[in-house]
Amino acid sequence: NPTALLGNWAVPWSAQAQDENCRQDLRDLAISPDGSFIVVAGQGRDHAPNCDSVIRYETNTNGLVNLTWAARMYSSVFSLAVSDDAVYAAGHFCAAPRNGAAPGGITHPLDITEGPPGSLGTANACNRNDPNDPVNPSVRFPNDAVFRDQMAALNPANGQALDWNPGTNAGVGVFDLTLIDAGLLAGQDNDRFGADIRTGGSGFFTLSSFRDTTGPEVTHTTPTSRSNGFRALQGQVTDPSGVDRVEVEIRNQQTGQFWNGTSWQQGQVRTTAVLNGTTWTVPRVNLNALGDYRVLHWAWDEEGNLSGWTTNPQTIVTIFKGDTSGPTLTHTTPTSRSNGFRAFQGQVTDPSGVDRVEVEIRNQQTGQFWNGTSWQQGQVRTTAVLNGTTWTVPRVNVNAVGQYRVLHWAWDNANNLTGWAANPRVFVSVFSNDTDGPALTHTAPTVRSAGFRTFQGQVTDPSGVDRVEVEIRNQQTGQFWNGTSWQQGQVRTTAVLNGSTWSVPGVNLTAAGQYRILHWAWDDVGNLTGWRVNPKVFVTVN
Repeated sequence: NPTALLGNWAVPWSAQAQDENCRQDLRDLAISPDGSFIVVAGQGRDHAPNCDSVIRYETNTNGLVNLTWAARMYSSVFSLAVSDDAVYAAGHFCAAPRNGAAPGGITHPLDITEGPPGSLGTANACNRNDPNDPVNPSVRFPNDAVFRDQMAALNPANGQALDWNPGTNAGVGVFDLTLIDAGLLAGQDNDRFGADIRTGGSGFFTLSSFRDTTGPEVTHTTPTSRSNGFRALQGQVTDPSGVDRVEVEIRNQQTGQFWNGTSWQQGQVRTTAVLNGTTWTVPRVNLNALGDYRVLHWAWDEEGNLSGWTTNPQTIVTIFKGDTSGPTLTHTTPTSRSNGFRAFQGQVTDPSGVDRVEVEIRNQQTGQFWNGTSWQQGQVRTTAVLNGTTWTVPRVNVNAVGQYRVLHWAWDNANNLTGWAANPRVFVSVFSNDTDGPALTHTAPTVRSAGFRTFQGQVTDPSGVDRVEVEIRNQQTGQFWNGTSWQQGQVRTTAVLNGSTWSVPGVNLTAAGQYRILHWAWDDVGNLTGWRVNPKVFVTVN
């Protein structure tokens, strides 16, 4: 009406608050699209039901209305939005309820003591960007909480965290959510949303990002026509909600039998495929019998939507006899090398696919054989690691100068063998010529805005790099970074090595000022390059 009238509806906000610090800290309110309920959010000291929680109240009633549920978010909630499917919450938090929210919002005792002096609970204690932080409620209380990086979607019925978890790199937090017909708008105090997507302070999530009513898209890629042997059946599967599982039915058209994952049987059965990213695989199917095999696929997404075989047409795989030879195998490296820990490597191919490669490495001076981890008396082979057409025996200890004999055996998926007689022996000469430590540089950061930063650089050595250790010191406080937090007392962090790049991820540089970085690097023969050779670096954070 033109004149607003006070209705007979109220909530016992102050009465239900169990801590005086959050009786007044109400930060946002949102109403459901059908007007049947509202949700409110507050901040405080992680004291449910009012502090650091999302609370639902029904509107289709009168009088003093008690809460329906209170979802404990463990730290400040600044903004809310409600759609038909979810209650969206944003703020400074790092966790949300796993099993829904009990009335009152308490699913376990309020006994966490981490945080600033005088505080209760986790507000400001956990690293919001690190799901493995030991202070994170999802680590402390895995049965009650799941990791959420400052944005979460809750089930309107019970406050349970839904799968949606875009994440942000916000500092203080995400301050605003606005739901429009096309999707969800969000505003924060940093520059990235989602999978490290640079958006500036504002982000937009389309409704298709979190509404999914169709099953996954599934394709069958290999094999279609192939020589007989043990074969991996493989294809692609994608879905915006994520793929839960793929089931595959493989039928021998000649015998009518079905593959059960390990053998052929009478009676219809499906095999659950192995998922690796967008690839599904049924490994080592016995297709030694010639003829046609019918393949049907079923796939479910994380929302429970199904794509069955009628949507994904059947595939016919034809198997023929065409391979009686073992794999073609070569040894590429090393042949002559300085001493140290070395990877022995080569190429292997076969039209039926390669089952395995075994390598015998013998120290010609001592007569010992490499067993994969050490040298031993008595003949032994090592099973190589296969990656596409490359075979590798990693980190063989050839520190002893001299000559090493290498023999190779390779089997294909039709069980054909190529032995050492067909793959001539290789002799590797090892000599000592490396007395210097690795060459190391620091590339980033140097000057940077405050936030969680990755320290990174390059490191190389002709003998291979064993490890890099980095000492990061806050020049203002005198504290040192231990890999997860700042501490008193000198400490180094072991860097992650990826090829010639070293990195220390997720360093907390939220405090402005200057940081001193020292580096140490060891190669695989024990040579050290210390910080005096790798000059100290100063990083300015503003």
